[in-house]
Amino acid sequence: MQEKKHLDCKAANTHGPVGIHGTTSAFYSNDHPVLKMFFRVVKEYDWSSDESDIMKEKIGEEFEEALQQSRFENTYCGKKIQSAISALKISSEEAKAKRLS
Repeated sequence: MQEKKHLDCKAANTHGPVGIHGTTSAFYSNDHPVLKMFFRVVKEYDWSSDESDIMKEKIGEEFEEALQQSRFENTYCGKKIQSAISALKISSEEAKAKRLS
């Protein structure tokens, strides 16, 4: 939340967050649309399918695309979530490399 920006974690900004948290309603109400969007992408992902290894390669891009198509990309939360997107994309590349090796 912008009013708590003094609590910024510089390591998470650089390397990506280890976790993303918020109150329960933050993930499904319209009060925090970027968290709602993130929750939707993770919730709709089929973690148990046979294709999950291939899908892991796309989750970062899917979230980035969803954010770009929203009107929230340039908001405070939209900018802060970029480190999570970067971390997901790195993880995606590592998943792809592991699958192909």
